[in-house]
Amino acid sequence: MGFLAQIGWTGTGISIWLRKESTNSKESKMEGFKYQDNLLQTREDKVKLIADRYGLFHQLGKLSEECSELSIECIKSINTGKVTREIVQEIADVEIMIAQIKYLAGLDDALIEGAKTYKINRQIMRIQKEDNYVQMS
Repeated sequence: MGFLAQIGWTGTGISIWLRKESTNSKESKMEGFKYQDNLLQTREDKVKLIADRYGLFHQLGKLSEECSELSIECIKSINTGKVTREIVQEIADVEIMIAQIKYLAGLDDALIEGAKTYKINRQIMRIQKEDNYVQMS
C-alpha cells in the first residue's frame, strides 16, 4: 500500500491531495492532507473570476434579482421600523454584483464617481429650493 499524489485545478487555485492506494480499488480513498494554494489572492480577483465565468448579461440578470431582494428587505425595514439583519447581506450581494458589472462592461470608476457627484449636487439643489419655498411661505 502506498500514496499517490493527485493535483487538480479548482478554479481558484491548485489543490493537492494524497490518495492512499490499496490492492482493493474499493478501499482506495482520499486521505492525508489537502493543500490549496489560492492563486487568486484578492477579493477583486475573485469577483473578476466569477464575472468572467458567467458573463455580462447573466450577471445583469443576477444584479436585477439581488436589487429586488434588497428592495424587499427595505420594505420590511420600513414596515417594522427596524433595519433587518438580512439587509446587510442584500447590500453586500448588490455591491458584489455591481463590481462585476463595472468590470465586465468596462465602466470606469471616474465616470461613475462623476455621475454620483452630479446626482448628489442635484439633490442638494432640490433640498435648497424646497427650503427656500418653505421660508417664503
